[in-house]
Amino acid sequence: MNDYLDKSVEKAETMYKESENLARFKKTTDLIGLPVQNSNGENLGEIEDIVIDFNERIIKYAIISFGGFLGFGERLFAVPWEIIDFQEAELIFVLDVDKESLKDAPKFAREKWPIMSMEWADEVHQYYGIRMNLQQPIKPESKKEKYNKEKAHDMRL
Repeated sequence: MNDYLDKSVEKAETMYKESENLARFKKTTDLIGLPVQNSNGENLGEIEDIVIDFNERIIKYAIISFGGFLGFGERLFAVPWEIIDFQEAELIFVLDVDKESLKDAPKFAREKWPIMSMEWADEVHQYYGIRMNLQQPIKPESKKEKYNKEKAHDMRL
């Protein structure tokens, strides 16, 4: 009987670890096309694309398609990644805005993406009422810089 209980506990622990990993790692191709709803359950569109900030090495925006009919009149919106929530059990994203306020959000046409500059990013973040958290660009350390740093460290010893 004890052996059966041990195996059940082990199986439950394995299932928990597997479910934890499912929520943690996702391919972007699995996310594109998933629906986006607000907290009232209203359909806001779907994930069209994902934007990565290479300086910070993180996902920065979800691009959401909204409106239109059969692709005509449809607009795309960049939404800061930190304000969109993934509900894995339902396979949906939740964005806590109402449909009306999304109509006034910064938008662009599918065939005319904006230049994703710092000014553009600031406009998007301001609209959603959040501060941008941008780090300085990551510059790889050259061999000379690394050598000089090590030499300076050695001289202090």
